Amino acid sequence: RQQKEGLEFGLEEFQEIDSTIASARQVANGHWSIELADGARWEQTDGKLVLSPKTGQKIKIKRAALGTFFANVNGQPGIRVRRVE
Repeated sequence: RQQKEGLEFGLEEFQEIDSTIASARQVANGHWSIELADGARWEQTDGKLVLSPKTGQKIKIKRAALGTFFANVNGQPGIRVRRVE
């Protein structure tokens, strides 16, 4: 399903995105919802703890295996994310 979601957002060719965090907030399940400078919104899908992402920090999102994506915020260890907007 995550691969299909990526295709819906035109991500079929993307391998890596370098951007800046425009906003970040913790959602009900304790995961993070992160909006990039271009308005794209990504949500954490794994249970790994991460230091709070902050507005203005750098973020790198990379395509992983089986249509999944990993995000590195400000050089921290990666978290699994999915595109939601």
